[in-house]
Amino acid sequence: MARMKKKEDEERILNDVAKREERVRTFAQLVSFAQILIVASAFLSRKDIKYVFSFGPLFFLIPGIINILRVKGYRILGVSYFLSSLILLYTAMNVVVPASTIYYILTFANYIFLYKATKQKVFNNLWKLVLLFALADIIFIGLKLLHLVLLLLLLHQMIHLYALLNMRYVDILYTKPDKIKKKYSNAKGVDIPVDFETRTPKQIFRTLGGIYFSPVITSDEFVCFTSADGSLYSFASNGELKWKVDAGSEDFSDPLLDSKENIFIVSSSGMLIKLSAKGEEIFRIRIKRGISCMPVIFNDMIYLFNTAGVLYEISTDGERQRTVFNLNEFIDLSPIITEDSIYVLLPPGELYRFSMDGEKIWKTDMGTVTTAPVISEDGIIYVGSNDKFIYAINSEDGSVIWAFETDSELTVSPVVSEDGRVYFGSGKKFYCLDKEKNIRWEFSMSSDISSSPVISEGYIYFGCKNGDFYSLRTDGTVD
Repeated sequence: MARMKKKEDEERILNDVAKREERVRTFAQLVSFAQILIVASAFLSRKDIKYVFSFGPLFFLIPGIINILRVKGYRILGVSYFLSSLILLYTAMNVVVPASTIYYILTFANYIFLYKATKQKVFNNLWKLVLLFALADIIFIGLKLLHLVLLLLLLHQMIHLYALLNMRYVDILYTKPDKIKKKYSNAKGVDIPVDFETRTPKQIFRTLGGIYFSPVITSDEFVCFTSADGSLYSFASNGELKWKVDAGSEDFSDPLLDSKENIFIVSSSGMLIKLSAKGEEIFRIRIKRGISCMPVIFNDMIYLFNTAGVLYEISTDGERQRTVFNLNEFIDLSPIITEDSIYVLLPPGELYRFSMDGEKIWKTDMGTVTTAPVISEDGIIYVGSNDKFIYAINSEDGSVIWAFETDSELTVSPVVSEDGRVYFGSGKKFYCLDKEKNIRWEFSMSSDISSSPVISEGYIYFGCKNGDFYSLRTDGTVD
């Protein structure tokens, strides 16, 4: 009975979040459309039509504002947008200066709020862009080019509409990155325990964005990972936040550790950043033409492909860099590096073995593959495919040892333990197989598994698309 009650509470929370998301999206659509009509009305010469176009948008604006005022955490945004819309209306009717400049200042504050709340890069860029618009607005006003003032407002509204309609909703009531909640709260602020049953992995914490990359575990059992909210986190295994670094981008890779436990992250634009175990930046290196796939560290050397298919080797101290070879192909999956070989998946799913100087040794066709291969200590390569199979490949000759079918496409890489067991996610299911492909255990999650798992001190850690982060023992039991 208690279990059913907890399940009902959790479902109610998710329904409340869905309702709040729908209200915010309705607000974004109605208010953006209303503001475009208001600005467009300023170009009309006939006063009767101009009044219709100016005050007609209020029928869109008011319902939109009412929707946002019903969402806790976003109410201040609703008040701000209502004021900025009134200023736009005043400007459209009279082309009065400097009303448009005041509008840009209010919009600047709105973008700062949205960036702080959602950590989405688009709003970080927009608050900088709106400052340029405000500067141009002041110049046009000074030169009395009022039509350019209006055209600038209209251009801003178009950009603004695109940004709001494509924003990723973050429930401020539900999620706070710097103060991790042990319980969820309902709309009245009453704490509701979450149902973590014996056979369910333990949720450690939640970020403001999806977790699409694997974490790393330090020797002092700190969990480090990047989130789509644009931050690099370090948590203790009990969920206590140790530090957080704003990486300034949503597209940073898995963090990597060298032998001294320094942390490396790299962006798709080619920025390689080295940080200390305390989150302090040590250096940055720019790779020409950007990065096409996750880098790997082997023997304290970093290996990564740029978008032209050039494989670079960079020392972890940043002092040495060389080109290994050039495949002249876009490589979007991380290579496997061993003492004498490099294994690379070329699109759409051809697995190659190369010597260290780039000479081809063998090739195996895997179909369509979107996950990087991994290799076990006994030389078996494991690859997940879009055909819903995970394959075990002999690294010596490229032959298929076995194939295991799942219910969904495999979109994240597996991990192999020291005893040869394979752990991986497929859709909402998490599997553990032995090297003979027997199922040791499996779990069903509430959201798609979106990061490759990692193993440390007998525990597995992985993230899901909804931002949840989980841990469980390698034998399938939970604390």
